Amino acid sequence: MGPWKRNDAGVNTGSWISSSSSAPPPDHSQNILESITVSTSDVNCLISSLPADKASGPDGISVRLLKECADEISPSLSALFNMSLSQGKVPQEWKEANVVPVFKKSMMSLTIDPSPCFPLYPSFSSESSISTCPSLLNLR
Repeated sequence: MGPWKRNDAGVNTGSWISSSSSAPPPDHSQNILESITVSTSDVNCLISSLPADKASGPDGISVRLLKECADEISPSLSALFNMSLSQGKVPQEWKEANVVPVFKKSMMSLTIDPSPCFPLYPSFSSESSISTCPSLLNLR
């Protein structure tokens, strides 16, 4: 029957009932990241989906250069990503970003702190990049 009460017509009434045979709690002892694998084609897909006008990260590598060298660097990048996933650690350098506030002319006269509330992350971590690669949709 399940945890919802049903009337004679089989329609849920919305009332919650307790069940003595509840499912056991999920087992979180296994590291889920260890089971994720990023392939060379996944990395190629990510690189090809990056917008050409995207700014360089702290490493100074432009999106244009990434796109031009995608076939050569994808095996190394996929190995690096897989090592990070298997160890469950992200290098500190991947968490850094160059943040430059850009003001409209009307904002220049304001005397507020121009510091952004959050950093802009490097190219690979953007949600739009991941969503364009079907094989990486399970990573979200």
